Amino acid sequence: MSWNNYPQIPNGFCEDVFIEELIPHVKKTYRTHEMAIEGFSQFGRGTTRIMFRHP
Repeated sequence: MSWNNYPQIPNGFCEDVFIEELIPHVKKTYRTHEMAIEGFSQFGRGTTRIMFRHP
């Protein structure tokens, strides 16, 4: 699976889970105010896509 959402695949909403669930959980649990994500190769493309869609 990739960082992208794939509605045609069951449970294929990786980007939504990352943005709506994982990031809020990390911010709440670790009390951070700023975050960064990074990736290499295909995940680098995915992180860039997420960065532009959810600044």
